[in-house]
Amino acid sequence: MNQIEKKRSSLQIAGEHQRAALAAPHRFTTQARKLIAALRERDDTEAVLKLRRMIGLSS
Repeated sequence: MNQIEKKRSSLQIAGEHQRAALAAPHRFTTQARKLIAALRERDDTEAVLKLRRMIGLSS
């Protein structure tokens, strides 16, 4: 595989990885960021539970 093909394949892999992140609804990522910021400021059990429900880890 020559150098151009290697670069092209690495760009395709990076593109797929970025598309997965962009596929998430903007509202979801904004809410998750707010919850994570709240957790950094204080230990909030309710914020932990909301975040776990958002990412599908609820028990």
